[in-house]
Amino acid sequence: MQKQRAYSWIKAPRYLGFSCEVSPLARQILSGCYPNHVSAMDRTMARVYETSKIASILSTLLEQVKPGIQMQNRYELPQQSKGVGLIDTTRGALGHWIKIKDQKIAFYQIITPSVWNFSTRSGRSLGPSELSLIGTSIKDSKNPVEIGRILRSFDPCVSCATHVLCTGQESKTYQVVS
Repeated sequence: MQKQRAYSWIKAPRYLGFSCEVSPLARQILSGCYPNHVSAMDRTMARVYETSKIASILSTLLEQVKPGIQMQNRYELPQQSKGVGLIDTTRGALGHWIKIKDQKIAFYQIITPSVWNFSTRSGRSLGPSELSLIGTSIKDSKNPVEIGRILRSFDPCVSCATHVLCTGQESKTYQVVS
């Protein structure tokens, strides 16, 4: 389905009407472990900081592993049901929604961290990655490395195309490959 005046193929999820960055940086800020700065370098530093924290508790987690214990049971697919699975992953918030009818999947939706971070403007807010590009100085329009550096700081798991528009100038399209 084509949306009138739409300019992106990615969903635009919102929480209480606002876009949200979901990432190690968001977790660090919310937990009070990182000063409230938001930049490409801050995203990278928060990812490193979080990796360090995980590594420091890994031995404790490994002690909890008990080999040979069955962790998954067989189950019968219900005639009708619906469910939601929400978790925070390495890249950020991940959600799955499912509806089953006549023992078949009737609806399935997934909202990945990259969808949250790369969502486009919707309603009253811009998406996090789009917002992070606004005001960025591009030194060489033929080689806009600044765009790639900023977008890669979100650790995307999508192929993305970024459009830089300058009033009064010819529009150029840059494909950013991560």
